[in-house]
Amino acid sequence: MLGDLFWSIDDIGHTPGKDHYHPTPYNRLAWTDQEAWLRTWFAAQMNRRGFKVSVDEAGNQWAWIGGVPTPQNRGISLGSHMDSVPDGGAFDGPLGVLSAIVAFDLLSEEGWKPECPLGIANFHDEEGGRFAIACFGSRMKMGLLTWEQAISMRDRQGLNYAQALQKFKSKLGSVKRMASHSRALGTFSDQEITDAINKSAAPEPHLDDYDADRLIAFKQSIFSHTELHIEQGCDQRNLNAPIAVAEGIWPHGRWCIVMHGEANHAGTTPMMERRNPMIAFAKLVLDVQDISKRRKVRATIGKVIVQPNGVNVIPSRITAWIDCRGQLERDVKGLMQEVRDLAKSGEFDAYPIAVHGEPDAGDLPYDCDITQESWTRSTTFPDAIRQSLVNSVAASVYGSGNRKNVRHVIPPTISSAAGHDAAILAEAGVQAGMIFVRNFSGASHTPIEFATPEDCAYGVRAYMGIIKDFSKRCIRGDNGMGAAR
Repeated sequence: MLGDLFWSIDDIGHTPGKDHYHPTPYNRLAWTDQEAWLRTWFAAQMNRRGFKVSVDEAGNQWAWIGGVPTPQNRGISLGSHMDSVPDGGAFDGPLGVLSAIVAFDLLSEEGWKPECPLGIANFHDEEGGRFAIACFGSRMKMGLLTWEQAISMRDRQGLNYAQALQKFKSKLGSVKRMASHSRALGTFSDQEITDAINKSAAPEPHLDDYDADRLIAFKQSIFSHTELHIEQGCDQRNLNAPIAVAEGIWPHGRWCIVMHGEANHAGTTPMMERRNPMIAFAKLVLDVQDISKRRKVRATIGKVIVQPNGVNVIPSRITAWIDCRGQLERDVKGLMQEVRDLAKSGEFDAYPIAVHGEPDAGDLPYDCDITQESWTRSTTFPDAIRQSLVNSVAASVYGSGNRKNVRHVIPPTISSAAGHDAAILAEAGVQAGMIFVRNFSGASHTPIEFATPEDCAYGVRAYMGIIKDFSKRCIRGDNGMGAAR
């Protein structure tokens, strides 16, 4: 069943290769045509199963069955995201959404009925591809990214959030025109597709959508949220553990650095008279590498925009982003403080090498601007939900008869250096936790990430156990977990 769902969306943003040993990449960036197809597919699938699908003010899709939760009638939710990084893999994101759908299907086949509202979430723009803010949809929903901040942000084309949503509607229109010829939507009727499209576009945001009372009501309505994700690392492979429970998430942030120079002709401008920010950028890359090794953090410069980006033109401007993560907040912030200190000292200024002698730094404009775009503090998932997940997974996955070639009786708990929507919910006060499915490649954000069908089945089994267990806890009003802070 899980394989069928993966197959149905496999050609969205992906062209399969002939060589199984060299998988081809997936490009399903948020706000693109590919995401429009995925969101429509999700809504159509959930509508057909009897879920009530809606899109919140932040663009996240929610599908509920057994009622929509309220503070007086709380529910449990599962899910992850479906967008990818550029040239990403098949599992990061979709595994958590598709496994939740299959878990519900298998429970329904057993005759199980929801005891409380059950939701499956498809969070919007988790990878932060459009505005360089990771977990954009969950941050906005939880008030960690304010409406004023979101509406003022601009993408590469200069569009703000509201304009991006408006353009996304036209992409959903193209889905309708081509749906009958697609693998993903070919089995759905025109009416089903129309209904799904209507539940895939986010409404135009308004300030009133983000009042504090509405956020409090949402948090009080969610008894628990559990996200399943492929592991982004090798801990489970080394521990021989198909399923693990998340202990916490490392602190991490993103910073935008703009380096200014002066455009000029590549052939006619003497080397000694250039203001070339590319030289400053090269220094930045090497300095960040050295500092990260010394501080034992993981810093990456993976996105760069060069202007005007001509082969025969000296750049006038370099815009780059630093992603930094580490076990300790002081080391992550310490790296960026060192970068700022170097910038203030002129290390990254595009001064001429010499113009009739050495230039006077005080006579030239400051050439390097640094802006923090996001920050996620260290997240430790609540003890109560973490232990509840350990117990539930132990009973449903590691219980009698389900421990073939598995060393553990209970699932191990591990930390993650990757950001996730569940961590954003937990930071905002929702009782949220995570489980990981083993990744034999150890790689992530690449087509070579891989989980075996057997381990994916363990993930579905874990979700089934969590649904049954946490539903009972929700009905009982278990004081050990689920109380909004």
